[in-house]
Amino acid sequence: MWPLPRTLEYLNYSRNCLKRLKPEVTASLAKLTTLDVSSNGLENLDGVENLRCLSRLQARNNQI
Repeated sequence: MWPLPRTLEYLNYSRNCLKRLKPEVTASLAKLTTLDVSSNGLENLDGVENLRCLSRLQARNNQI
């Protein structure tokens, strides 16, 4: 995944064949409030704990 702006507040990363959330990427998204990772191949949500401002998470249709 390419570097994302640190000021990003909304990220729709649905339908992208994600297998995991990289902690080094989630740690850099301090202002993210909404994350949609629906319809990927995620087996867990490790790394989401780094998203301190997250208020909405959509993660349906994964392998969780």
